[in-house]
Amino acid sequence: MLASRGKSRVTTSGEELANRERSAGMPAAAAFRSVSDSGFGERPERPELPRHDARVRALELLYEWESKGGVMDLVLSGLRVAPDTYARRIAEGVTANLGCIDGLLGELAAGWDVRRMPAMDRAVLRIGIWELMEEPGVPLAVVIDEAVELAKQYSTEDSGRFVNGVLSAAAREVRTGEAVRAPEGGAVPED
Repeated sequence: MLASRGKSRVTTSGEELANRERSAGMPAAAAFRSVSDSGFGERPERPELPRHDARVRALELLYEWESKGGVMDLVLSGLRVAPDTYARRIAEGVTANLGCIDGLLGELAAGWDVRRMPAMDRAVLRIGIWELMEEPGVPLAVVIDEAVELAKQYSTEDSGRFVNGVLSAAAREVRTGEAVRAPEGGAVPED
């Protein structure tokens, strides 16, 4: 369960996603198959979400994973509704490549020990670095913009600038040859 900054009501992730699906024109009843419809013991399947919503779900999964001691299989197996494919790919990809991701993050976040970063900033940065490394089809600007927006929505006022700076530096390391541009209203620090 995540609450975005500035909202007065905390919603569960399932309720929040169902509300988004309804607002996108998908009837809530059509979004999930009931357990009785799918056979005993099977979890309902989730339709593919827009990528932004999948990133939000992956952020929730990574936050839960870290707070429960770092076993993604236990987090995923405990869900009543399986996350959509992209959210699951992100969460599993981040945890499978954690050493590489955190190593790069530690090098680029000058003055910060990865373990001492705010948990949300750390999760957002891990998602962004994973996307930079493993999703070359996702434009660089989209990766950075999405991460900055997640940081602004779910972390502190200064998190957007911090995430922008670290991911811009990561992009220069990981995606050589692509131009790094500042998100709208942001600044990309030079090396």
